[in-house]
Amino acid sequence: MAELHEHPRPIQLSDLPAAPVPRGRRPRAARALRRITLARTGRQRLAVPARGHRARRLALPRQAPAPVLVPLGQPVPQTPDHIGLASGSSERRPVVKKSGLIGAFAVLLAAGLLLSGCSATPTTPVADAHSDSVALQNDLQYGTARGQKLLLNACLPKGKKSPIAAMILIHGGGFDSGTKDFGGMTALCSELADGGIAAFSVDYRLAPKFAYPAQVNDVTDALEWLRDPAQVAQFGIDPERIGLFGSSAGAIIAASIGTNGTGSLTSGDRVAAVVAMSPAVDLTENGLLLGDPSKTAVASILQYLGCSNFTDCPNSREASPLYSVDKTDPPFYIAISKKELVPVEQGEAMALALKAVGVPVTLDVKPGKRHALELLDETTRASIRQFLIDNLVNSSSRTD
Repeated sequence: MAELHEHPRPIQLSDLPAAPVPRGRRPRAARALRRITLARTGRQRLAVPARGHRARRLALPRQAPAPVLVPLGQPVPQTPDHIGLASGSSERRPVVKKSGLIGAFAVLLAAGLLLSGCSATPTTPVADAHSDSVALQNDLQYGTARGQKLLLNACLPKGKKSPIAAMILIHGGGFDSGTKDFGGMTALCSELADGGIAAFSVDYRLAPKFAYPAQVNDVTDALEWLRDPAQVAQFGIDPERIGLFGSSAGAIIAASIGTNGTGSLTSGDRVAAVVAMSPAVDLTENGLLLGDPSKTAVASILQYLGCSNFTDCPNSREASPLYSVDKTDPPFYIAISKKELVPVEQGEAMALALKAVGVPVTLDVKPGKRHALELLDETTRASIRQFLIDNLVNSSSRTD
């Protein structure tokens, strides 16, 4: 179970080029609601857990300066700790599956979410971070839910030939705090665009006022909004190559959307690739048996689910990405630490479930206690960069 709050730590990522692959749209008021409970799916349950830029140097606190990254397009060296596993809001409900389950380094971040999740002050993205290569469009409205405007920031690469791949960035904060401007998402947005991928950092409704599935629905709305022809033309993106990057609480949302629906990854609410930093994937009572989740994490998950306990929480299984994995899901990159706030067993269970059905997955287990965006050291950034090159930028469509 995850401790779902970001940490105030400088982080940066590498650059990417631009160069095809992406849950059926949830019905709105005018359409019939299509909800299929897991009890009716008849699927087999998995046993858990058995189941042209110049790269610049980055110096992290108390660490030696990181080496220059491998030039774009060249293979990223594997490292010993990089393990690849080869191939209360109820106005809308997510569709449950019918079958079984990211060099430029110029930005240093001083603000992020504290463990309390409440006392940090958001910072607004600044246009001078990569002013020669990135165009920023802040506070764009992608939707409205219960009278609340839903906003995102767009970071767009300059001078890139359309269409380009895109990533949606989903912040953490324990589901009850954080914004699109918080912490690492500001840097990620700009740095991805500097590398040639259009990036969109999104806001979503927060708990406790809004509970699952509000957060998943909001980010899915952002995905579908981006796929609308008007936005495709405006941003010059390829609607068939959109991925998700989620951190902590955002990683749960990203994994939920990534495993929702079946079939082609190129349309609707399906995505081409998922990067999940410290995700909790089993939110059920059984999930508490995976490692040793903290009391704060458990409380955050219950608040997200709109429940007072796991015994009487009908949303818990439906909201758990682990139980929605199937063979049509997109490639996953899962980063997690051995002794962090999210039990490593959560990441391992997800990787095993994906591998069992033939979905490409990379499980990157790090030593120590770093959580979510703290995991973005040199090695991890390089690995994520290669993952996105292989599975988003240069990918071919999967329709199985």
